[in-house]
Amino acid sequence: MRRGHQGGALTTFLLIVLLIAAAIVGMKVFPAYLEYFAVKRTLESMAAAGETNGSLRDIRSAFERRAMVNDVKNVPSDQLEVTKGAGGSVVSVNYPVTVPLVANIKLVIDFSVSSAK
Repeated sequence: MRRGHQGGALTTFLLIVLLIAAAIVGMKVFPAYLEYFAVKRTLESMAAAGETNGSLRDIRSAFERRAMVNDVKNVPSDQLEVTKGAGGSVVSVNYPVTVPLVANIKLVIDFSVSSAK
């Protein structure tokens, strides 16, 4: 007597759909995280070069130059917050990124980056 398949087809199908959906979301979110790391790298390199100790205008100008090289588009220099402390200036920025997923469904990611170690 021959035995037929005993389920598993629906489970396998749902697992494949879940993996495909996760891959699509990952591909849409990946550029936002690339930009986050570019902003982080920009602020850290500014701090290492001593460009965070000037005036607010100088700091914004230095950020704009470095952001252009690092292809940062979602963070304008007027969103930079500069805090003067005993150890020098700390430049930080908080910014949201909206990622459209499907139709009218969007994912909002809030990033917070600082030049402090």
